[in-house]
Amino acid sequence: MNNSNIILTGLPRSGTTLTCHLLNKVNNTVALHEPMTGSFAKGTTKQQICAEISEFFASSRKSILQNKKVLTKHASGRVS
Repeated sequence: MNNSNIILTGLPRSGTTLTCHLLNKVNNTVALHEPMTGSFAKGTTKQQICAEISEFFASSRKSILQNKKVLTKHASGRVS
């Protein structure tokens, strides 16, 4: 994985949304709110999961740089 990639996880109501909000205030940083579904088929290896996560980071970074857009979780057109 790219050393610039960080995955932040946490239990509900543990401060991850606030952390994501604060990270987005840092220059050259993009923190996505729940961008991945995390649904992996039974029998998926750790290597396959890591490869899928790496690909997600790479495609998100490419979309941000080229299109100035990235997908993230939203409700009624608003990012939580």
